[in-house]
Amino acid sequence: MTDTVRTFCVFDDVQRDAVVELNDPLTFLDPRLINNPYAPVEVQGKYAANANVMNDPAFARFLPVLEAVPRMILDSDMLFSPIPD
Repeated sequence: MTDTVRTFCVFDDVQRDAVVELNDPLTFLDPRLINNPYAPVEVQGKYAANANVMNDPAFARFLPVLEAVPRMILDSDMLFSPIPD
């Protein structure tokens, strides 16, 4: 059994765009669309990225955006629809 419960940063469209603008070829975030119809209503249609990057010095320039978005403990199996085979 894999551990799928993690702390995620949850972004709306504007917040996601702000974090993506900070990307460079070596350090980048691409928050994933929450597309599972069984996801909690408050996060459906938003984007999520693992919050552990907040502890990585390489992502220091992202912190002003990351600290401004909500962080939630969520199960990734409930956020993202399975990728078809």
